[in-house]
Amino acid sequence: MWGLKNSKISLLWNGSTLPSFVPSRGLRQGDPLSPYLFVFCMERLALRISEMLQAGQWKPIQLSPGGLPLSHLLFADDILLFCHASEDQARLVASVLEEFSRSSGLKVNLTKSKFVSSRRVSQRRIETLEGLLGIGHTNRIGKYLGVPMTHGQPRCADFYDVMDKIQGRLAAWKSKLLNKAGKLCLVKSTICSIPVYSMQTLWLPQAVCNRIDQACRRMLWAKSDCARFWSPVSWDVVTQPLTFGGLGVREARRVNVSLLGKLIWDLLTAPQKPWVHILSNIYLHGESILCAQNRRGASPTWSSLIKVLPSLREGFEPHLGSGASSLWYTDWSGAGLWCGRVPFVHIADTNRTVADCWVSGHWDFTSLYTAIPAELIHSVQRLTVATSSLELDHFAWRGDSSGCYTAASGYRFLTTCLTTEGDEVWKKLWKLMLPEKVKFFLWQCFHSALPKNQVRADRRLAESGACSRCSCPHETILHALRDCPYSREALLSGGASVGWSFSVMDCFQ
Repeated sequence: MWGLKNSKISLLWNGSTLPSFVPSRGLRQGDPLSPYLFVFCMERLALRISEMLQAGQWKPIQLSPGGLPLSHLLFADDILLFCHASEDQARLVASVLEEFSRSSGLKVNLTKSKFVSSRRVSQRRIETLEGLLGIGHTNRIGKYLGVPMTHGQPRCADFYDVMDKIQGRLAAWKSKLLNKAGKLCLVKSTICSIPVYSMQTLWLPQAVCNRIDQACRRMLWAKSDCARFWSPVSWDVVTQPLTFGGLGVREARRVNVSLLGKLIWDLLTAPQKPWVHILSNIYLHGESILCAQNRRGASPTWSSLIKVLPSLREGFEPHLGSGASSLWYTDWSGAGLWCGRVPFVHIADTNRTVADCWVSGHWDFTSLYTAIPAELIHSVQRLTVATSSLELDHFAWRGDSSGCYTAASGYRFLTTCLTTEGDEVWKKLWKLMLPEKVKFFLWQCFHSALPKNQVRADRRLAESGACSRCSCPHETILHALRDCPYSREALLSGGASVGWSFSVMDCFQ
């Protein structure tokens, strides 16, 4: 810290160095040294807390018996401290923060700081802790790193700021100044990406997802922000991939599910992560996340994962390689630990591995002294066995060729398009060397999504469905683009051949 406090700055001006000076305003946001300043300072605070943990002075919290103790979480200048709700611990926290302020020169803003206690802490003790810490008590922290810290299930009010950001982004653009291709680009690149951060850890209320989709539809089809609009193509079609006749706009709920799938993947493949260790000790108890169920009083994140499981469970497959995994004490089959599925493990079978039961290309459990339930034997018959004995036992995601789960592959899996290929017509359409607005117009033609007079009359938006140019009683899309004498004359004058077909798709083909 001495080097930071006594630093000097010199400017290079016209090839010569000016006299140095001492900065007096400190580091501000945007300065390249600002992140390092927080890292240096917070590292010292973390080391001090760790020293007190080893000395037994700091009493961390444990969310489950034998679970990982939690004492502090640090990210830049955002700090979460965990300890027992006692007067001694409150004095210790206050002294640590005071010592940190003196050594680093950074003062803790007590007015912006809050503390939360469990429901079993009495109001009298809360008032005592407020006096010792100099920090106010609250029932809801609000947000930490942009994520709502909720005690119960997420509410619509927790995501009002997300909707405000979307509305603010829409207000910055005039709908009437953008063509359809520009609106589509704005929807796909901006509006759909705003709520992604909040979707990674929580199951958003359906009302919030509906409002996000509605904002995308309004931006795509409405002529102004306040006017009622007509969606000529259903939202289910618009959210399909480009090669399946859609526009590739992402549906909010599917994005939410695919992002939460990354947490399920970590629970299957990354047991070394601290948060995985904590959730596994609290909710799984040796079971697999693929077989997990919700429980009363569960955290919002865990409840969100349980809601996601039915949509993604079939995509996770256990793959057996060398078979070196323990038969009883590792989750190699996706059904949880086998030691918890049998009455007891015979002492002669304690060191058995998966490879001991895979004999000559099939499963053989007759050599075991432990009785295996029939449902377990039936469940392993569907497992994929790798041909290479050098490959480790692992879980694979069948929605991607690499076997690793990503949010993009999870979204493709949810669109149920893995086993089918797109139509060649749509592939050719989006590969045309034409302006995007022209390709969007052709896409509308293929879906009969143009506001023809006949369609407007059917929806009582026009008095008559006749063609306004040639007075044909029924103006269809083929009539407007090909059969009308005025359209035919324009096509022939441009050198186009006009044939007979029964649909716009036939014309394009």
